[in-house]
Amino acid sequence: MNKKHRRRSLPPFPLLKTTLDTLAWKATSHGARSLYVALKRFWNAKTENNGRIYLSIRDAAAEINSSQEECVRWFRELQHYGFIVKTTEGRRGNDGFAPHWRLTEIGCNGSLPHLG
Repeated sequence: MNKKHRRRSLPPFPLLKTTLDTLAWKATSHGARSLYVALKRFWNAKTENNGRIYLSIRDAAAEINSSQEECVRWFRELQHYGFIVKTTEGRRGNDGFAPHWRLTEIGCNGSLPHLG
């Protein structure tokens, strides 16, 4: 087969099959699942930013087209089931910043604080 007719490979699916098969994943709401996919979208394997993934409540609501109140509940749900861990607290105000998150299905270098 020449180069012109070769199939292009698709990028890997963003979620691990082992994660999708867990009882915890099956127990999460559709909104929490959408939020997790949005968080995973900001993960970058090349820069190894797991533990430094930031997504504010406001940005998450815009990303998944939902309300901020629902996003707060879904962040808590993902923490409860152990899919994400908050590594730094967010801060309000003009000098504020979004909390940083670690996705538990992805390894990290171990040098990050844990606020659990």
